[in-house]
Amino acid sequence: MNFSFQKIGLAIAFSPTSEAMLTEAARLTALYQASLVLIHVGNQGEKEEKKMNELLAKVGISPSAVKICWESGRPAESILKVCQREKIDLLIAGALKKENLVSYYIGTIARKIMRKADCSFLMITNPTTQPQGYKNIVVNAEDSPYVTEAITTACQLGMKEHSSWVHIVRELKMYGLTMAASDQCTEEEYDDMRQHLVKDFGKSWI
Repeated sequence: MNFSFQKIGLAIAFSPTSEAMLTEAARLTALYQASLVLIHVGNQGEKEEKKMNELLAKVGISPSAVKICWESGRPAESILKVCQREKIDLLIAGALKKENLVSYYIGTIARKIMRKADCSFLMITNPTTQPQGYKNIVVNAEDSPYVTEAITTACQLGMKEHSSWVHIVRELKMYGLTMAASDQCTEEEYDDMRQHLVKDFGKSWI
């Protein structure tokens, strides 16, 4: 299955990472020769339009080269509505990385979008104004009828980006381990049970 993004959407706010996010989106748009749609949920006035035009100028994008959707209401619902209306293939949004932890923490809005979006959803954790491509791509392999398509798309994106790794992750809820831990087992017993649960889970998934 080959893919090509025809229309890319960027959920954008006036934040410190806005320029970097727009730069990343512009690079992907050029890479796939796609059109770009900017989605801003918030006020639209002379002040906001000036900020948007200044942001576009910094990145070197002509206002006539993009479509800007000014939306109001709840962010997640508004963004999803635009994706459906504009037939967006890939939605881009920023993500927050909590210091000193390996895990990436995704906000409530992003979680709603991830679960309900009808298109591919790319979250960028460390946007930069001088993007060099994505060396590591993480795909969420949740229980979904689209999981095979999601993994395939991530792998093809990785090849196009010359990525070093494509990581496939899946949430593992260790209910049995939690119950055992509540019975005050030793640290060694806890670790042993955890290893067995992970191994059994892996066998059942494969």
